[in-house]
Amino acid sequence: MSQQWRLGLAGALLAVLLWQVLWQPGLGRLERAQQAHARALVLAGALLGAQPGGLPAQVERSPARLSASARAAGLKVLGFELGEGQLQVAVQGPAQVLLGWLQAREVEGGRFSSLTLERIDGQLRVQAVLEVPAG
Repeated sequence: MSQQWRLGLAGALLAVLLWQVLWQPGLGRLERAQQAHARALVLAGALLGAQPGGLPAQVERSPARLSASARAAGLKVLGFELGEGQLQVAVQGPAQVLLGWLQAREVEGGRFSSLTLERIDGQLRVQAVLEVPAG
């Protein structure tokens, strides 16, 4: 019985060791690659919208466009609501990706009248009110 118990313990320790040495670093690299990809998408969007003079282009801030850019960045879209002169936005995702996406909206000329950040299940959720110019 003692020999079987030691073999079982050795097998369990080997499994934990393999998990620590092989699997977890791979997950970390995958997460970093996903975040780098999302930042590259945000940067590409900012570069495509840039005007020759260096000033940000005034970009249409419709729910459809914002939803598409949030999904392209790897964020979960929780909702959009268009009101008088404002657009309420709710999205969730990894903190770096979400903050990069918000920054890209400001680079595009977006102005937030309110912004609420909340950490939920290791991710960041934002509820924001974006001013929509009349016209």
